[in-house]
Amino acid sequence: MDKRKWTHDDMEFLRANYGTMSTKELAEKLGISESSINNKLRRLKLKRNIHWTQEKILEEVRALKAAGSSLLSMDVQKEHNQLYSAACRHFGNWSSAVDAAGFSYEEIRRSV
Repeated sequence: MDKRKWTHDDMEFLRANYGTMSTKELAEKLGISESSINNKLRRLKLKRNIHWTQEKILEEVRALKAAGSSLLSMDVQKEHNQLYSAACRHFGNWSSAVDAAGFSYEEIRRSV
């Protein structure tokens, strides 16, 4: 297996963005695997400690919608797992968080 070396720029990018980008997004941007990202984060002792409030969750849901991303539960679990988990903790479930953000989860679900 051909191992790619981490450059200084890669490391700076990771440090600057690990708190806001998903592992998948980081991996795509850097052109490496998600497991490499996770391993490097562990080695650097970088943790994603986002303080989720109801308002932060609602902002993120609205931002996803504005960006044209899917708000379906299974898609959000795959692409934005921290957001999904926080929404379930704060709102009881994902659909309640979507509804609280001003969108009808039932309509979103039916439109697929």
